[in-house]
Amino acid sequence: MKRLIEILMIILMLQFILMSCQEPTSSKESLPPPVDTESDLSFTEDPYIRYNQFDEQIKEISSDHAMDWMLVKAVIIKESHFDDTFISTAGAVGLMQLMPREGSYISENYRHFMSSRRQFRNKSGERIYRGKKDEEWASLYVQELDSIRSTYKSDSEELYESDARFNPEWNLNSGITQLANDFNYFRKRGHGTYGSRIYALAAYNAGRGAVVVNKSERKLDRIPVNRQTELYVGYIERIYEELKKQAGTINKENEWVLKI
Repeated sequence: MKRLIEILMIILMLQFILMSCQEPTSSKESLPPPVDTESDLSFTEDPYIRYNQFDEQIKEISSDHAMDWMLVKAVIIKESHFDDTFISTAGAVGLMQLMPREGSYISENYRHFMSSRRQFRNKSGERIYRGKKDEEWASLYVQELDSIRSTYKSDSEELYESDARFNPEWNLNSGITQLANDFNYFRKRGHGTYGSRIYALAAYNAGRGAVVVNKSERKLDRIPVNRQTELYVGYIERIYEELKKQAGTINKENEWVLKI
């Protein structure tokens, strides 16, 4: 009897030690999201009003690049919910949430933001450049973009001239071209249609360099090991599958697929 009690005590002690070593599930959920995730915002306007607004343009441009237009539509739903003037916390703009490129508004604040992102993190986990954190430089750039949007909200020509990313057609052309380039890149590396699609989505979110670990070894290609990109790819795949079932639309009764 005494021996049995000793065994039970040892078992209880081992269980306590194992439980104390486990990371609480809430600690992961409470971590702050990466900088580039504001496309997960909730929108005050009913998104269904906009969901079919750009279908013809999406079909035409996607066809030019031999891309499935419903995949492109799934990306847009995730990125902007068809808000063609949406600005993320990282300064991405428009339907396909494009970062600055030729034709975009680029300021000193944006250049400082990019420089800050290249800094090593300090002991507090912060990237500091010229006395400001990367989030602070990003915020300054976003304020400039917001000012442009507000100033020219009733003059689309001036708005598009100030930053072409606000122009839906330009945004779609540039974004679909980028997505198609990534898809074709992974196809040429020998991946199948499914693998190329998954890797192209991951590259669209995190950058091609985060997917291609070794250019000479395609077997090492992977979805970056970060929760944000994994959820991003899974979310778009879910929407894409639903769009295929419903000929490119999402019915109200199936709106659960839009939940993050």
